[in-house]
Amino acid sequence: MHGLVSIETKNGVLKRYVKGCESAEVEGAIPLLGWPAANYVHWLTEYLPKLALVDEIPELADLPLVVDANLHPNILESLRLCNVHNRMLITLSPGEVLRLKRAIFITPTAYAPFDYRFAAEVERTGITPDWAMFVPYAIHALRTKLLSSLTEGADTGARRLFLRRNSHFRQMKNAEKVENLLHACGFQVVEPERLSFAEQMKLVGTAEIIVAQAGAALGNMLFAPEGCRIIILSTWSPYNNYYYFSNLASILQQRCAYVLCDASEQVSNIHPAHRSPVVDIQILEEVICQ
Repeated sequence: MHGLVSIETKNGVLKRYVKGCESAEVEGAIPLLGWPAANYVHWLTEYLPKLALVDEIPELADLPLVVDANLHPNILESLRLCNVHNRMLITLSPGEVLRLKRAIFITPTAYAPFDYRFAAEVERTGITPDWAMFVPYAIHALRTKLLSSLTEGADTGARRLFLRRNSHFRQMKNAEKVENLLHACGFQVVEPERLSFAEQMKLVGTAEIIVAQAGAALGNMLFAPEGCRIIILSTWSPYNNYYYFSNLASILQQRCAYVLCDASEQVSNIHPAHRSPVVDIQILEEVICQ
C-alpha cells in the first residue's frame, strides 16, 4: 500500500525498501510505529493507549519514544498531552532505519484490519466482531489520562453535534440536505480538523448525541460521556466493518446506531467499501427522534 514492501508470491519472497545503509543507534526506546498511526482513530485506539499502559511501569519512565515522522499536528498534540514523563521523541521517515540495543514493545491494545490491498481481488469472507477488538482497560486508561489533562472544565449543558467530513474521499453526496435536517433538529455543525485536539476533547465531552459519517473523526467518541448516542452514517457494503465503532461504543457504554446508506455510482479506482453514501433523510430523522 505504501510502496515500501514488495511481495513475490511465486517464490515466497518479501522485499523491504530501506533508505540508505547508515542508521542511527539508540541505547533503548519504546517504538510506537506503524502505518495506521497516521490515521486519527487508529492512533487513538492502537498506539496512544500503549503509552498510557507503559507509564504504569516506573522503571521505564526515562525511555524515549520512536514515532513516525510527519504525523498530523493533532496527533502530536495528543502525544504531548499523554507524555507525562516528557520522554524524548525520535522520529523515523519512510525507509529510515534505527538500531536499538533495547526495545520495549507493548502488547497490541486493539486489532482491526487497516485497509484492503488496492490491487487485490477481495472476496466476501464474512466480517465478524473479532475484526474489531479492543482492550477495554487500555481504552479507559487513555481516556482517563487525556481527559484529566484538560486545564479547564468542560462546558455545562448537553450538545447535539454533527461532525462534518470535509475530505473528498467518501464524500457524502447529499450533504446539504443532511445538514438542513440536522440544523432543524438543533445540531451544531463541527469541522474537527479546524479544532485543536484539546478543543475536540472538550467539545465532544459535552455531547448527548453525535451524528457523523463513518471515518477517523469518530475517534472523538473516546471522549464522549457514557450514555451518549452515536449515530453513524455509512454506505452499505459487505466489505465494511460495522463492528469497529459499535464495539468501541460498547466499551465506552455509549448507544450506537448505524444509518446504512445507498452507495453513489461505482468508480473504477475506488474499492466498494469506500464508495460515497447517499443518506435517506427520512430514516435519519426517525433514528434521531428515537
